Amino acid sequence: SARFPVPAQLADYQVLEPLGAGGTGMVFKALHQRMARTVALKVLRPELQHDPARRQRFEREVRAAARLQHPNIVAALDAREQDGVLFLVSEFVDGADLANTVRRAGPLPLAAALWLLARIIDRLGTTDWGRIFAVAAACFATFMTTFAGTLNHHPVAAGGLGGAFAPVLSPLV
Repeated sequence: SARFPVPAQLADYQVLEPLGAGGTGMVFKALHQRMARTVALKVLRPELQHDPARRQRFEREVRAAARLQHPNIVAALDAREQDGVLFLVSEFVDGADLANTVRRAGPLPLAAALWLLARIIDRLGTTDWGRIFAVAAACFATFMTTFAGTLNHHPVAAGGLGGAFAPVLSPLV
């Protein structure tokens, strides 16, 4: 997705570098200047800032992220709007992005992919689905895009993601 410019400073946060872009926004590494803490900022794309439906969706994502509390889930720390720029602040976790790791190293072995899927389901299962659907759907879509090749080429999963995995995956679909 195309990148877009953001101010060098958003509220107390100094924007340091882009980390990634998606369909609705970009994520930046930033520094909370007062706390001297590195964070991640998700910024809504400029062309979506004035769309009431997109703004509402972003606000729902913010509230859903605020409700997610688990040691293995990145915590939302703040959400703001400055000069018409909506952004969500979360913990910054330094390390390799799973999708890029898989692109670089190839699909995970089936056992590893299923181990990760089980952890994702467990983490999401400890929360209220009605409130986090937008966040969960995005995570699930990323997981399935990343691991579909692994599951489709395994003899147990012949026929794609149906069959043996249907009972495990159906609560998420």
